[in-house]
Amino acid sequence: MSAMGVALPRRSVARCGTKKIGQERVFVPGGSMVNVAEKIGSNIKNRRRFLAEVKDLRNTEDDIMAKPSLLKNVQQMRLLSKAEKLGLLSLLEGAGLSLTKIEELGLLSTAEKLGVLSAAEDRDLPTKLLLPALALYAAAPAEVLLIPNDSQALVIGQYVLAAVLIAAGSAAFGASQLVSKLQK
Repeated sequence: MSAMGVALPRRSVARCGTKKIGQERVFVPGGSMVNVAEKIGSNIKNRRRFLAEVKDLRNTEDDIMAKPSLLKNVQQMRLLSKAEKLGLLSLLEGAGLSLTKIEELGLLSTAEKLGVLSAAEDRDLPTKLLLPALALYAAAPAEVLLIPNDSQALVIGQYVLAAVLIAAGSAAFGASQLVSKLQK
């Protein structure tokens, strides 16, 4: 609305105008020119002024990403078929972890209590897994440098600990990548 009460047309981003400032013309996104009554000293004069378009910078419901559908993404990525082709189930069974063993240990109910599936829907989880992975990768060479090489047992301990840290970092990094792909 202008000062005279006339509704001004809204400009789209494609129809942005220019405004002369000094000797240069400046690109002005949105807004329009309006008549404004200004008081200069004791005189009141009407002048044309540029009124910028006001935009709300707060997030709307549409801007916030919805929680990912994990089961849908597992199906689209065909993860179960890939696990079958790789023989992961027989590998786990060979390592002594069968479905009856999982049932006896109560791993499914424990995962449910800990909220593993709801945690996998958290958009920050890949970052939360990546940061410890990087810390574990950094800790491996640091402990080799910090633990003294005074005896053979300490040297063996250094390399065993470094291998464990690198394996844990790799597991966290892999989990971060997997969850990131599942959330797309």
